[in-house]
Amino acid sequence: MNPLIEKYQDYPDERLLEILFHKRDYVPQAVEAAEYWVKERKLTDSRIQEIEKGFREKAQAKSKAAREPLQAWEKVLFLLIPIVGIAIFLIAQVTYADQGKSKKARDAGLYTLIGSGIWGGLLWFLMSF
Repeated sequence: MNPLIEKYQDYPDERLLEILFHKRDYVPQAVEAAEYWVKERKLTDSRIQEIEKGFREKAQAKSKAAREPLQAWEKVLFLLIPIVGIAIFLIAQVTYADQGKSKKARDAGLYTLIGSGIWGGLLWFLMSF
């Protein structure tokens, strides 16, 4: 007998269907257990469609967050304060990456690099006098 069947008994419908919709990401025993409980619960087509709609909305929100650029104040922060900006950049990288905001993570690196270059150039210029 599949040991996951008992474990999946208390899983919500959404979690079971998520396993079934992403079968490639799970071991065969997990898929088998999810199929067992979906059949056992006799989910209606409307319930399955409602859950699928939720999955699509979640994927769209995740995709939108991945393309979200930095706000103006964030750009200024990374441009004007490179030393603090580098520390903030490292924190931002972890935070943005955890939130799936890949564009913001790339922009933070770009503006930190540009800000560091500007400050480095300014310091070099001032020291040449």
